[in-house]
Amino acid sequence: MNGTPARVALQLAERSAVLWELRARRVEAEETTLAELLDVDDELASALDALAADPRCDHAIAELAEVAADLPSTLFVLAATRWLRGLEVTERTGAAVGSPAPMDAVMATALHDAAVWVGSETASRGVASLAAEGLHAPVRAAAIRALGALARDPSPVVRRALADRSPECRLAAYDVVATRRLAISAIAVATGMDDPDRDVRATATRAAASVGDIPRVREAIARASATGDDAWLLAVRELVALLPDRESEAIVRGVAESAHTTVARRRVAELIGWAGHTRLLAVLDTDRTPEDAVGSVLARRTIWGDDAPLPPASGDRRLLGRPRTCETMVEILSEASQPYRRIAVWALAGLAPHAPVLDVSAPAWRQRRMLALLRVNATGRD
Repeated sequence: MNGTPARVALQLAERSAVLWELRARRVEAEETTLAELLDVDDELASALDALAADPRCDHAIAELAEVAADLPSTLFVLAATRWLRGLEVTERTGAAVGSPAPMDAVMATALHDAAVWVGSETASRGVASLAAEGLHAPVRAAAIRALGALARDPSPVVRRALADRSPECRLAAYDVVATRRLAISAIAVATGMDDPDRDVRATATRAAASVGDIPRVREAIARASATGDDAWLLAVRELVALLPDRESEAIVRGVAESAHTTVARRRVAELIGWAGHTRLLAVLDTDRTPEDAVGSVLARRTIWGDDAPLPPASGDRRLLGRPRTCETMVEILSEASQPYRRIAVWALAGLAPHAPVLDVSAPAWRQRRMLALLRVNATGRD
């Protein structure tokens, strides 16, 4: 970078914003591996650290806000650099970069990402205050999720949020319960699984699975199957892999046979990939459109790997051609691309009920630290 000190600071702000947008795309891209995510994370960390240390930081971000086409990326840079400097971030902070009031879900996500990125005590305190009842629902929900990632014990905030009037906040709270495996009452789990909001019901079912309450998971899936709520069942597709082979295959077959639209059939392909029941692939091989074929290929790759030849029909539940073991899942989480890593997260959750649930969108260096711990637990060696 070159130019006047003010120009250098603006370039750092612009680069930070662009790298955050790039990172968001990388997290969602099917081909992204952890190593590739680490590359962009290292660049983003360098840019943000340099900007936070520059005395012209606030002025550069204000300049960026005047010309930037993407407000969330500017808010991310503002919040991250303030927390890196130990400064306060509130919902009103967004006004400095033109954030709408009340703040919408997209802008709130930028705050969440900034807090999780920084991961400091200052950021933890900041999101705890943002989770207060008085703020708007998107901000509270984003803060609850960030607190779930950062706080040593987010239980008090989460328990309050489980009864929040906003489904966004209830969903965020059950999501934290699921990913942190927080101990909550059976009544709270049952309440969430009967929530009027389908997404909350699905996430509460994940929470039940994460704390080992498989009977409730079985009950919820059976209820969804009996009522024909296939969309909800697909929302908890990864949990089907936690059930015994015969039971999960029967559930997946029922959903597959009722899928008639292209979108539904592709989602069923994903479900088959999650559960790993190879016999069910034949359901997708009749009258396929090109879009259906894409879904079928995804399911096959999930089970056998990108280059593996198709073996004879089998009921074995395998991922990338290997048995579902803790060691295999940790290897996939370390080396595979994002779709396979998301599947391995919940496969590992079923195999290791007391292990932490990895967030595949977290900063790459934090993922690597957790994977090192998971690898020791899975293999018994460093």
